[in-house]
Formats: sequence, structure tokens, C-alpha cells
Amino acid sequence: MVFKYIGDTLGLTPVLKSSWDVHALIIMRFFRLMAFGQISVILAQFFDAHGFSQDKTGLFMSLTLAGDVGLSLFLTTYGDRLGRKNVLLIGAGLMTLSGLVFFHESNYYLLLLAAICGVISPSGAEVGPFRAIEESTLAQLTTLEARADVFAWYTLLGSLGAALGALVGGWTVQIAQEKYHFTKLEAYKTVFLTYAAIGFIKFIASCFLSRKVEAPAEETEPLLANDQENATEERAELRNNIKKRGGLRNLLPNISPESQKIITTLCLLFAIDSMGSSLANFSWISYYIQRKFDISTGYLGSVFFVTGIVGALATLVGSGISRRLGPLLTMVVTHLPSSALIILLPVPSTVQGVITILAIRACTAQMDVAPRQAFLSAVVLKNERTLVMGWVGTIKTLAQLPGPYITGYLARHNKQWIAFVAAGSLKVIYDLSILSYFTRVKLDRDQN
Repeated sequence: MVFKYIGDTLGLTPVLKSSWDVHALIIMRFFRLMAFGQISVILAQFFDAHGFSQDKTGLFMSLTLAGDVGLSLFLTTYGDRLGRKNVLLIGAGLMTLSGLVFFHESNYYLLLLAAICGVISPSGAEVGPFRAIEESTLAQLTTLEARADVFAWYTLLGSLGAALGALVGGWTVQIAQEKYHFTKLEAYKTVFLTYAAIGFIKFIASCFLSRKVEAPAEETEPLLANDQENATEERAELRNNIKKRGGLRNLLPNISPESQKIITTLCLLFAIDSMGSSLANFSWISYYIQRKFDISTGYLGSVFFVTGIVGALATLVGSGISRRLGPLLTMVVTHLPSSALIILLPVPSTVQGVITILAIRACTAQMDVAPRQAFLSAVVLKNERTLVMGWVGTIKTLAQLPGPYITGYLARHNKQWIAFVAAGSLKVIYDLSILSYFTRVKLDRDQN
């Protein structure tokens, strides 16, 4: 009874009762975010060790995100046709290849090419086609009642992986330098070798996913019909509609009019939030702290490990709050304090003060993630989820494009504090706007 109570309270019971595919997707995200977390601690310093300027580092991050837009857009738009399992395999292969190039090469343009064509996270956050495919699959494999808890643990283990990655990445560099007398650059490259190894492990794990992860027939077919005659008529109508749309609009997802209105508004608001996040991503925060206070990489990794653990555990609290307040209100009341705290990040004159702000912010920064995933999957129809989640992810990434370069430019001129103030302000605007608009939107439209 005690274990059942704990499992129900923490939302663990629905996850344990889920299929092997659900477990596999959650575990793969843990290792993927672990790899991303490793490089987030050292990416800006990696380019600094090469002698590249801060604005050139920011440009690299922005162009990497641009490459991620094209890759994610293609693989998520055609993900259900190519096969979700195949898309995950492609992504893992590109992740492995990118890590190997970063380990072996030092030329700026070769590194940029590997990052644009492959999978490299410039901020420690999710990149590539993985998340949209996985979230769509998880929504398909779980019931509405279990979905929030499954997404919460999916987010939790991802956050734990990112936190562990920051710890491992930071101490790998420090131990390589102090014990094995590696140069800074050699120590940083060791992290990318680990990154490639994790990508290969993820590739192997993806091979064991079952056919249940694939989209049902009605989601991969453009039309539904009870007989061949109706199907033929509907195909003709679809071709006419496509011709009417014409040009670049053929690339846009074909979703219901009501969903189009909802997704357009959501994309705009998510873009504002993402722009704020890109101005103060983990790589630039890491760079700012190490540059201002001259602390070791191992200590820095430990700081992000602790704040990451706090944020990961707070995710479970967010799931419980979501069951009581609903996903929308939970998104706002948990995200708003963390948004405001970014503005205060440049204020402390000691590293302890900055760590305190990061720790307090970590208490609520991740609470909105699982409710947001559940909210997004509930406001669109089942057969639209893969496309919509892919396009929302693409829009969010597009909005992030100028942010890293702007922060790099400000850092080069010793004005990085402006980026933190702008980031927090944009995220506060997002919180207040999404609450005011979506209060009236119905959830679970499939049942409605």
C-alpha cells in the first residue's frame, strides 16, 4: 500500500505500467540530454581555446540552430512517412558523426558544417528531430489520464541526464588537465568523444523499438474513406486544395482551421519565450560565470549538476500541480518566477550570489515543461500531433537564431548583462500573454 501510494503520488505508476517502447524512449532521452549537458558546460570555452572571438562563437551557435531547423523540419514533416523509428536512427547516427568531427577537427568551418548538418546542441537544450517524434509517439502510446505523468517522467529523466552530463563534462575536463596533463583544447575534445559514444549507444537502442511506435495508418494516409470511390473523390479534392495553396505553402502542415488558429498563436508566444531563452542559454551562462569569477570547470559542472537535480525534482511537483490547476495555469505560475530571476543574474558580485539565484530559479524553471507538453498535445487533434509538434519546435528554434550571436556580441564588448535583462523580460511577456489568451481554449479536442 505504501509503495502504491508513493507511486500514485509521484505519477510513477502509469509509467511503470506502460509498454517497453515508452520506457525505451524515456531512457534514450536521458542519455541524449546527458550528452547535450556535457557540451553545454564547455562549448563556449571550447571555441575560446581555439582562439575564436565571442561573436564568432555566437554566430556558430546561431548557424547551428539554423541547420537544426532544416533537419528537424524535414524529418518531422515526413517523420510518419519515413517511419518514426527510422527518423530516430538517422538522428542518432548524425549525433555520433558530429561528435567524431568535433573530436578530430579544429577548423572553424568544418566544425560549423558538422554542427549544421549533424546534431550538436549549442545550449544544452533539446535539438534535432528527437523530441517531436518522441512526444508524438508517447501521446499515442498513453491514455489522456496517464499522459501528464508520462511526460513528467520523460522530462524528469531528461533533466537528470542533462544535470549528470554537466557534472561529467566539467570534471572530465578538469581531471584530464590536472591528472593527465591535457591541454585545455585536448580536454574539451575528450568530452566530444564521449558525446559520439552516447550517440552510438542511442542508435543501438533505437534498433530495438517495436512497430507500435509507428503512426497508425489513418495518420500516415492523407485521407480516410469507407470505400474506394469515396477515397478517390477525397484524393481529388485534396489535390485541388494543394494547388490552391500553391508555392511555399505546400510545405505548411495540413491541419484543421481551428488548429491553425491555435497553433499560430502558440507559435508566436513560444517564439517570444524561445528568443528569451536563446539570449541566456546554458553555454553562455557557463561562460559568463567562469569568465567573471574564474572558477574551475569541475566546480562549474557541479553547480549545474546541483541546479539541474533541483530542477528535475521540481518537475514532479509540476505534474502534481498540473493535476490540480490544469496544465495552462501550472505553466504560468511556475514559469513566471524563473523568468523574472534571469533579470537578476548579473546583480551579485560573488559566485555564491549567482549560484543562489540559479538554485532558486531551478526550483520552478522546469515545472512548466511537462504541463506544456500535455497542453500542446491536448489542444490539437490526434492525427496532427507529429506535424504540429515538429512545426512548433521549428518555430521555437527559428526564434532562437539571433539570440546566441547577440549575446556573443555583447560578451565581446563586456555587456553580457544586457542579454540577461532582455531574456527575462521577453519570458515574462510570454507568461502573461499565454495565460490571457488560452484560458478559453478547450482541452482534449479529440473527445470534444
